[in-house]
Order: sequence, then C-alpha cells, then structure tokens
Amino acid sequence: MLKEKVFLPKLAPNHQAILDGTSEIIIAFDKDYQIAYSNQSFKKNFEIFVNEPLDDSKLLNSYVGLTRFNNLQSKWNGWFEKAFNGEHFKDKLEFNIIGKKLYFTLEFTPIKTKNEVDYVQVVAREETLRKNYEELLKKYKESKEDENNSKTDEIDKEKIIKERDDALSLLLENAERLQIVFDGSNDGFWDWNIEKDEIFYSKQYYEILGYRNGEFKSDLRTWENRIHEDDIDNVLESMQSHLEGLTDQFICEYRVRSKSGEWKWVLDKGKVAIRGENNNPLRYAGTLSDIDKRKRTEKELKESELRFFSMAENLPVMIWLSDKRIKPTYVNKKTSDFVGSGYKNLNIEKLVHKDDQKLFKSNILKSIKNKEIFKFEVRFKNVKNKYRWILANIVPRLSEQGEFIGLLGVGLDITERKEIETKLAESEAQFTEITSVIGDGIFMIDSDLKLKFANPEFTNLLGYTADELKDKNIHNIIHNHNEGLDSKCAIKQVFKTGETIRVPEDYYKKKNGELLPVSYVVSPIKRNEEIKGCVAAFHDITERLSAQEEMDRFVEELQFNKELMEENANEFARLNEMLGESESRLKELNASKDKFFSIISHDLRSPFTSITGFAEVMLEDIDTLSKEEIKEFTGSIHKSSKNIQNLLENLLQWSKIQTGRIEFNPINFDLNNLVNEVIALYHVNAARKKITLTADINEQYNLNADKFMIDTIIRNLVSNSIKFTPQGGEIIIKAEENEENKLLISIADNGVGMKEEILAKLFKIDEHVTTKGTEKEKGSGLGLILCKEFVEKHGGKIWAESKLEEGSVFKLTIPLKVK
Repeated sequence: MLKEKVFLPKLAPNHQAILDGTSEIIIAFDKDYQIAYSNQSFKKNFEIFVNEPLDDSKLLNSYVGLTRFNNLQSKWNGWFEKAFNGEHFKDKLEFNIIGKKLYFTLEFTPIKTKNEVDYVQVVAREETLRKNYEELLKKYKESKEDENNSKTDEIDKEKIIKERDDALSLLLENAERLQIVFDGSNDGFWDWNIEKDEIFYSKQYYEILGYRNGEFKSDLRTWENRIHEDDIDNVLESMQSHLEGLTDQFICEYRVRSKSGEWKWVLDKGKVAIRGENNNPLRYAGTLSDIDKRKRTEKELKESELRFFSMAENLPVMIWLSDKRIKPTYVNKKTSDFVGSGYKNLNIEKLVHKDDQKLFKSNILKSIKNKEIFKFEVRFKNVKNKYRWILANIVPRLSEQGEFIGLLGVGLDITERKEIETKLAESEAQFTEITSVIGDGIFMIDSDLKLKFANPEFTNLLGYTADELKDKNIHNIIHNHNEGLDSKCAIKQVFKTGETIRVPEDYYKKKNGELLPVSYVVSPIKRNEEIKGCVAAFHDITERLSAQEEMDRFVEELQFNKELMEENANEFARLNEMLGESESRLKELNASKDKFFSIISHDLRSPFTSITGFAEVMLEDIDTLSKEEIKEFTGSIHKSSKNIQNLLENLLQWSKIQTGRIEFNPINFDLNNLVNEVIALYHVNAARKKITLTADINEQYNLNADKFMIDTIIRNLVSNSIKFTPQGGEIIIKAEENEENKLLISIADNGVGMKEEILAKLFKIDEHVTTKGTEKEKGSGLGLILCKEFVEKHGGKIWAESKLEEGSVFKLTIPLKVK
C-alpha cells in the first residue's frame, strides 16, 4: 500500500498544520453535511457554542446543540443553496448568545470537479472586538460633543457620564478579554500610534522573534529594518494601500530577522482602528503569526511534488493518480499521449476492453478493500481508438491515518511482448508440426538428463509417449541396458565435452523391453557457453543391420563357392563386380545417413541458438528493454524461425536427391536480397567473435535457379568462414559475372586457412575432414559435400583456395539462367 500526503478529499498532516496555525474558523463539507476537513479553531468554537465535541465521522447537521440557532435557519439555507450552485460570496452575521452580541464575516468557497460542486469551504472571521471598539469610540465622541454643549442639562450630563462609564467598563471588559485571548494564543499583537510613531508590542510578539519583552525599540524605522530586503517593498506597498483606504485589511507574509539573526516567515495582519479628519489613519492595530514552519513545510512539499512530477514526466511508463472515486487527478506525459489530453473527463472503466472489464473491476475492488498492490494484464483503448495490452500495477493510496484516498496506477505497454509471445507460440507449434513429419525420433533433455520434448516418431519407435517420460531421466529408461555401454554413453559425453557426437550403432530399450538398434546424433544446447541440455535424433537401423547380415552371408557363400568361381572366371568377375557394387551402394547409403544427421546438428543448432538466446534476453530483461530493442529481437527471432523452416525444407529436398526423388525448382529471385538475409541470420554469431561480415556486390543480380539450394550453399560457406576466422576478422561475400557468362560467387575470409592435404579432401564423401574452429567449433565437412551436390545440380562448379594462416576463399559458378 502507498501512504502519502494529499489535499483532497482529506487533508494531509502538513496541510492540516497550516490550517491549525491560523485563528480563522475553517470547515469544508458536502451536500450531505459530511465533513471533509476542519481546523482547530473551528473545533474549539463549535464545542463552545454547541456544547458537544466535534466528531469528523458525524454529519455536521446531526448535533442536538444546533437547535439553539434555529432563528438563523432561513439565512443559512440561502447561503447553502448559493454555495452549492457554485457561487463564491461573502456575508456578515451577528447574533446574541449568553447575553452578548457576536459579529462574524463569512466567506463561502465552492470546491468543484468537472464543474460540479463536491464541497463548500466556509471561512469565518470574528469581528466582535472590532465592532465593540468602533461602538466605544462612537459613544466616546458623542459624549465629548455633549459635554461641550452648553445647552445640555444635568440630566443629560448624568446620562452621558453613565454611558461613558458603561463604555469604559465595556472597554476594560474587552481589553481584559483581549488579553486573555492573546495570552492563550500563539499570535503576537501590535498597536501603532501613527501620530506619535509609537508601537506597542505584546509579549507574544517579542517571543515570536526570540526577544524578551521590550527588548527592541518600538518605532516604524526599527520595524522596517528587521524586514528582509526582498520583501520590504511588497510589505510597505500592502500597508500603504490599506492606510490609503484602498483595501479592507493589511495582510502580508514576509521574512523578518529574529534575534539569532535567522530569517523567519511571519503572517502580519492589521487594520486601521481610528481615522481622523479627511479619513487620515491615527491608530493601526493587528496581529503577527509565526508561519515559518508552515512556509518551510510548503516549500518541502512543493519540492517533493516537483521531484515526483519531474520523475513521473520522464519515466517511460504510464503513471496516473485518482481520487477515491477513481477519477483521474493527474497523469504523466506517457499516459496523456496514450489517452489524450482530456484525461480529467475520462471514465477509466470505459477504456477497458469489454472482455477484460470483469477482471479490471474485481482487481480494483480487491486493491481498495484489501489495501494491497495488484498486478494484472488488461487491454486499454488509446487515443487512436486502438486497444493495447497494458501490464497494470494498481497501488492503493492511503493517508497517514490509513484512510483510502485514491489509487496510483503504473502501466507498461506490453503489446509487442504479447505479439512476440503469440508468434513464439506459433513458432513452437510450427516446430512441433515439422518435427512430427520427420522420419527420425527426436528428443530434448535438460542438464539433469530429464526429457523436455519428444516428437511422434519417438513414440512410434520406442512405444513411450512424451507424457509418460516427461521430466524423467531418459538415460535410465532407454539406455541403461548395458553397463559397459553406459560408461560410453554419447549423451553423457556431450555434457562433458560440449561437442556433437555421432553414434553409428547402439541400442535403445523400447517400452516392451525389446532393444531397438539405432544410429543417432547428439548435440549440446548452449546458453552463454554453458551447456543447458542436448538434442538427439535417432534412426532405426534394423534394415541396415539385416542388409549387413545378408552381405555377410553372401560373402560366406562366395567363399564357399570359391572353387567354382575359379573354374568360371567370367562368373567370378560378374559376382565380384556385384559384390563391389553392393559394398559401394552400402557405403553411400551409410555416408548419406551420416551426412543427413550431421546437417541437422550442423545447420539447425545456430538458428535455434539465436532464437532461444534472444527469447532468454527478452524474458530476463523485458522490463528494461526499449521498444526498439524488443522490435529488433522480435525481428531476429522471426527471421531465425523462417530460416529454420527453410533449412528443414532444404533437408527434405536433399534427402530426395539421395533417393532420386528431388524436384529441381528454378525460380527468379534477387541474389542481393538473399545474401543480405544470410548476413542478417549470422550477424549475431559474427558479432560474438567481433567479425565483420559484409557483402561487396556492386550490381543487382537476378538469378533463375533453385533459391533454397543457393541459400543453403551460401549459409554453409558463411558459417564455415565464421568458425575458422579469429576474433576481429573479416568475411566478404562477392558476386560478379565471369567470361563464361556465369555468375562467380566467392566467400573470402582472413582466417586460419588450410593445408594442401586438407584442401585435397574437401567436397568428397569418402574423405572424412574435421577441423576445429578458432574457438573450438567443430565441423564435419559434410556441409561442403551438400554444397557441391547443389552446385552441380545447377551445372556449376565449386572449389576452394587457401593459404595457411592467411585465409580461405570458396568460389562457385552458377549459370545466370538454368536450362
């Protein structure tokens, strides 16, 4: 919950202290006479006149003691109606109580919201002393005139003397009463005899300024010298205006030097009590109030509010304040830009999407009832009449007495995040759909060897469903059949070495207890160079083993019939040729399978790493990321997802090449755009090694070729260049038309280069080439074989040029138009 100091509808302690520091009677109430606030002066006078202490929780018109003032009911009703109709006015009141006549000046001020009066503030100033003083002076002047009148008889003189004695008695009574008032008040009193330039100061006046009674001179010059130089002109101007009769009262706030030398804020009020001929002022009296604490409190409050509003206006989140009726009283710039400038006339509930209104209302009510912070996601309509997802934090605002006074709302526009979540869900669904049609079993595990994902073929091959094994140790279930094999488990080796491991033959235990012969590839899943899990793809090699057994039997038969083959050379040659072809076909089959698995681990890993990397950053830093950063990350995730889809399509196309079922599909496309897409895909990988990856293509080339194959070729070559280029290196992609009217594409790097013997083994299926990258990245060389097949499919050529420690250039030619 949030405790704070606010002005409406209840006064915070600092404002209350300001009101309690004045002698004026102040109260505010609504149409139902519910008290909004009042000061100590009102409470004291209320208890004196009504004989009951004031209770803020009671209605103002519910006190029995108010029946003493029934004769004022009609006048009060008139004031009440005028004030709640929005009229600001003053009036005078005089009435008798306890045998004495009291005089007051009343000021009614309506307090409005949206042109509707919520409260009326009444300020009462007692004028009894001044009125009695005026009456006394009037009678005194009349008595003087009567004494000088020679025609006045003895009876009139006795009457005059009696009236004068009564006036003197009244004067003494009022003086005594005034002294009691000043003794019980914190205000100081002063009385200036203008003709003699003598000023009387009460004891409290001296004490306010830190002096003992009578410690400084009592003349106008001494008084002026104590006033702050920045305030003196304003004080003298205000005093002169009243002395000249231009204002009803002298009232001014200014700084005066205390005995300690410090400047103290005071409120000085005064009024001309006696004027002579030509309305010249003769006596000038008033009070001095110590408002230093109030002024400092006001300054601190103002500075605090300025700091809050300054901070709120510059924050990248929406902030708004409401009153206890949930009507906005303040919004920062971010909120104003969202809902428009007319926020004060807004109904917040109407901005909420109809499907979210129930959630919004319930959380608001819970926040108010329980005085707790609530956080939830809701859709709000912006100034463009479009709904945006907002992460809303609702904080109840409480006064220091624990009373609910409104809400503080903080909102963060998460529309882009929600869209990313939707796209991520779609991407995951697409990944599931793709893996569901692959003929190999695929599963993912975490660092504790617990299963996190398995595709349908996993179930088809092993009999387990993904739910049966979810979060269970996959190794203990499908690969614990042989203690000797357990120590060489490829999955465990991946976590130790961090390298991709290919196993040509092993066994997984099926649900029914049978052992399934498989070949599989296991690759690590890394986050910030830490292995978080691994992904494995396995294939049923039962048919391959059967073929091997058949071949073994065939060899035995050949051995058994050796003598017959020697007698029949032609038959032997034929059988020998058949055996060679069979062996060659089996080797190609095994090599193709190996190549297929290697490509999966080789080319799928990088895009997945990019996707999960960006998603992890966004998940951890979503509250601090800017809109532009979120948009950039979303674009990268989208591009990587698209490239994964394209890669899987290419893998399916490649598998069709091996089985003779490929559909070669040349189309027209822009090579420059394709190269830029590849650069964007590998931008993050290159940036990690501080490698500059650029394209130097001066012309626009429109190819008629199989776009998926060309894309795979360029990605493989760029990926290899990044692996074998050290930190701070450079990779340049070029394209130009050669003398044979073919397009010559080259990918050049200044990496580690290759030895001649390694160059000779490139692009050959029967040669195993494996070299670690500059940061121990491992490559199988099978990507180059795939590139060779795709280039030759277009009728082109591919080759490499390299020097050790100087770099490598991979070149390929593609006809501009495939026949």
